[in-house]
Amino acid sequence: MNENNKRGSVQLSPTALGFDYGQMNSVYNDNAFSIGQGFHFPTVYKNDKNRLLEQWNFSLFNVNLKEKEITQMVEQVYYTLLVLREKERLLVKVDSLFDSFQQKSKLQLATGEKNGIEFANTTIQRAGIQQQLTNLKKYKQELISQFQILLHAEEIIQPIQTDIKANLSLKIDSTLVLDHPLLAMAEKQIEIEELKMNIQKSYFIPDFNLRYNNMSMRGSGADDIFYSGSKRFQSLSLGVGIPVFNRNIRTNLKSLDIQKKIAENNFETQKESLLEEYKKALYSYKENLRIVEYYEVNVLPSAQSIYQKANLQLLEGEISFIEWGFLVNQAIDAENNYIDGVKMLNESIIRIHFLTRK
Repeated sequence: MNENNKRGSVQLSPTALGFDYGQMNSVYNDNAFSIGQGFHFPTVYKNDKNRLLEQWNFSLFNVNLKEKEITQMVEQVYYTLLVLREKERLLVKVDSLFDSFQQKSKLQLATGEKNGIEFANTTIQRAGIQQQLTNLKKYKQELISQFQILLHAEEIIQPIQTDIKANLSLKIDSTLVLDHPLLAMAEKQIEIEELKMNIQKSYFIPDFNLRYNNMSMRGSGADDIFYSGSKRFQSLSLGVGIPVFNRNIRTNLKSLDIQKKIAENNFETQKESLLEEYKKALYSYKENLRIVEYYEVNVLPSAQSIYQKANLQLLEGEISFIEWGFLVNQAIDAENNYIDGVKMLNESIIRIHFLTRK
């Protein structure tokens, strides 16, 4: 809390200026000036200062939350770009495969060896792949622009990482969730409501008022001296304000007590919500990791085997192009499903980071 905030935490009552004119001392008309200032009991200012300090801390937690949200968005865009790059690599590889066999089918069609159905099939297949590539590149460009905005960068930034999988950078520990700024803000709101109640309670304490008076006098004074009005007399007065009619204070206290209970309930709800979200994210992480590891050990090697054997059997005439295309599409689907599995794994890791990382 900076010095301006500290100075602004003390709010005095408005300074009162007064002017009187009339027969105050005798039959002659006199005038009087006064200036007064009211003061709360110091406890009021102390409680109000503490409230402002806690509201300042609340705003700092909010800033921390925004930083975490931006970090999460950066991670999401970063790993989505990696996944899209891998999907683009797969589509380019597949397009290259279909292109080579399309050229072969075109040649066979020209020499009359084939009836044209294989060439038509590869044309349709490639058209679909080209459309997917076009859509993917458009989406990737949108993400690159979003990446620049998030990082406040003027130049184009792209990931240089080759591994498309995110790493869980934290030890699995649910207690880390309790340090989340959302929970800290909910807890801080309880403290703020309690301080508001303390401020209201301090209004039961009497106020003070200090006033300076300056007046003229015409006529004979208590000292039997006659004054013409040119000489002025001064005095100080101290008053005490007792809150006899304090119904409004009690009403405010009841309202603030309700607000405090609401804040306490919000804190417990937020705590349970974050722990439950962490539990779901952790379960999702373990399941997605299991699937990804299974694909890496069993499915991807099988997909590579299908590519090799299908190409060889097609060249040797053991299978038709239609059969080859069916086998290759199975391998493509396997690789694509693996990439989608990694994407889901990354999302669960990024969410765990958001919930637990400071």
